[in-house]
Amino acid sequence: MHIYAGKFSYKMETRHLVFPFRPDAMMQPQHISAVHHLLCHQGTLTVDIYHSEYTIRPHDYAILHNVATLTDVRWTEDFTGDVMILSEELIRRLRPHNNYHVFGQLSLYQNPVMHLSEDDYATCCEDIRLIRRRIGKDSHLFYDEMLEHLMMTHVLNIYDIHARQLHPAELPERASQLLQQFIALLNEGHYRHNRTLQFYADRLCITPHYLSEISKKVTGEPATFWIDMYLGNELVRLITTTTRTLTDIADELHFSSLSYFTQYAQKVLGQTPSQIRQRIKSSKP
Repeated sequence: MHIYAGKFSYKMETRHLVFPFRPDAMMQPQHISAVHHLLCHQGTLTVDIYHSEYTIRPHDYAILHNVATLTDVRWTEDFTGDVMILSEELIRRLRPHNNYHVFGQLSLYQNPVMHLSEDDYATCCEDIRLIRRRIGKDSHLFYDEMLEHLMMTHVLNIYDIHARQLHPAELPERASQLLQQFIALLNEGHYRHNRTLQFYADRLCITPHYLSEISKKVTGEPATFWIDMYLGNELVRLITTTTRTLTDIADELHFSSLSYFTQYAQKVLGQTPSQIRQRIKSSKP
C-alpha cells in the first residue's frame, strides 16, 4: 500500500502516527511540531525549507524535524511514496538508549535526505508494509505496545542506515556527554532568551571555545550555528503560523528592537521577517 499522487484514497492514523492522504498534509498546523518521514518509490517530491530546496528521488528517505520552516511541497504526477507523520511524544519514546540520536538529529538538520542501497530500501519497504498492515487493528489486546515495537524496529533500522552512511566522529565520553547536554539545553527552549555561546558554556562549566570545538568536530559546524538554527526555526514558526505583529514576536524572543530582529533574520535566514511572511502568504492558495 502506497500513496499515489492524484489517486489518494485513504488516511490511516493513530494518536501518534499518521499516514496522510497527501504529502502536503505535512504543512497543516496540527502537524507543525511532528517529525515527518518520507520514502520515495517512484517520481520525485520536492520540499522547500527556509531558502533551501530538497528533492526526494526513488530510493531516497527523508526525515524532516521541523516543518514550521517548510514553505512548499511539490511532486511529479508519477510520484508514489510513503509519508509518515510521527508525534514528538512517539519520537521521544523511540529514541535508542545511546547518544547517536543527538548526532543523527544534528546531521539530519543539515541534510534531511538519505539515498538507500537496494538492501536498505527493501528493509524500509518491509518495515512500513508491516506498520501499515497493523495500524488500526486495535482489537489486538496489546495494540499500542505491538505498534510501538514495529515503529521501534523501523526507527532503529533508520538509525543503523544513517550511522553507516554518516560515520560519526569518535568522541571521548565526556565530550559526547557535553554535546548532548548542549543540545538538551536547546531542546528545552533556552535559545528563545539566550543567544550567546557564553550562556551555554557557563551552564556546562566549560569554555565557549571548547564547546564550539566539540560541536565542530562532530557536526562540522560551530555551536553558534545550532543556536541560530534553533532560533531561526522558532522565528519562522511564529511568523508563519501566527498573526502576531513582528514587534510582538521580537519582544517574545528578547530582541532589543525590531530593527535588530530584522537584521538577525536577514543574516540567519537570508530574508527579513516581512519577506518571510509575504512569501508564505503568496504561496497559499
